[in-house]
Amino acid sequence: MCWGLRDCALRRWGLLAQTVLYKWNITGTLDFGRIVFTLVEHGMLAVTDEDSLEDFRDVYDFKSGFASGNRMSYKI
Repeated sequence: MCWGLRDCALRRWGLLAQTVLYKWNITGTLDFGRIVFTLVEHGMLAVTDEDSLEDFRDVYDFKSGFASGNRMSYKI
């Protein structure tokens, strides 16, 4: 999900993506997780027993992940 949110931000705002996210106090992938789990708490998304907020910690380095619109390879 973090990769998809990053790619979506880059498509939407280009090289300003990181700046826009920082303005919204989204400074790392864990912040994406906090948004997701807030949506879960409000019944807008669902999780499994194996899902946790920690799954979103340090998925990629936010600073280099948005630098010059880098296309980073996915690790699965």
